[in-house]
Amino acid sequence: MTSTKLSADVNQFPSITWHHLHINHGHFEGKVEAEIEPSVSSVPDGIRFERKNLSEAFGNEKHVQTQLGKAFDADIDDMENSLGIKVNEYTVEAGKKLNDMVKISYKTFGGKFQASDTVIAAGEGSFSTFIFEYEGEGEGEGVFGHRVRIHCAKNAVVRLVTVNLLGSSIVHYNGIGTDVDDGGRVELTQVELGGKESFSGSYHNLFGYKSSCFVQGGYVAGGKSSLDINYVAHQEGCGSDSYSNFNGVLMDDAKKTWRGSIDFERDAKEAKGDEQENVLLLSPDVMNKSMPVILCDEEDVEGRHGGTVGKISEDELLYLETRGINEATARSMMIKSRINSIVRYIPDASIVEKIQSFLEENL
Repeated sequence: MTSTKLSADVNQFPSITWHHLHINHGHFEGKVEAEIEPSVSSVPDGIRFERKNLSEAFGNEKHVQTQLGKAFDADIDDMENSLGIKVNEYTVEAGKKLNDMVKISYKTFGGKFQASDTVIAAGEGSFSTFIFEYEGEGEGEGVFGHRVRIHCAKNAVVRLVTVNLLGSSIVHYNGIGTDVDDGGRVELTQVELGGKESFSGSYHNLFGYKSSCFVQGGYVAGGKSSLDINYVAHQEGCGSDSYSNFNGVLMDDAKKTWRGSIDFERDAKEAKGDEQENVLLLSPDVMNKSMPVILCDEEDVEGRHGGTVGKISEDELLYLETRGINEATARSMMIKSRINSIVRYIPDASIVEKIQSFLEENL
């Protein structure tokens, strides 16, 4: 079977720091043998769905950058051309305010090496919701990769949800890039629970006047899994506004790297940015790296960033035990509360139920 090897540094930090920290980038190693076609719910009137060759798709979207990196995006392009992987393109009609969501499900198995590519073009003044669900099962190592690029036209709103419920033998990449025009807004909710190695990067190019992004991320990493997350709000537009909040839990021997960057470009006057990460450590053997950063080339801006790292205190355990709750139950409650604070932004009850079941089975 024909395959394409992918071997590259990903999630490059915009401003290089001391190399000894080993936080400047992650490294993806894997191969792809074939396309994985999704199961797509009914597409509501007002959205046109087409499958195209890479060279035929896009428009403005062909230049949308994902945070996995320009070099890795180029490798994905080469891989798709080599293997004949199609692009799933969704075009939202201008002015359409859609209450019905598009739900896209991927199911992969151990031993499979698969990838998919998605483009969303949201027309001026439109409102749309897209939910991507990733599931996996079976033994044997595998790869599942997905790239999502969004062009959000003037005053358009796109709600995007990605949920990773992959099996413990899967290596996963999820590259997201958004271009947001005047008054446009992207609302992204990400839940990362599965996979052996997961690389998740989102890049939000807020070039429009009063463009905005609102990002909520939740993750749980356990066993010997590793998770590499990179979030960048690149703010060029005057009055642009970015907000991100990540809540996570690390257990056992898991490793996690989180990079968050707000990049205020010159002339992005009155722009605002806020990024936060909160991590709960449930084992002395986990490895946690967190790097919240603000880059600024404009004086008339407002930026805030921060992070907290902690564990369940003895006082908290004592309080719970006096009320008949043992340590194992307390840990489970803490994990669920972290994820539930993010899951509440998912507008689909069946996906929320799957997330709760996945947590029950894997805690």
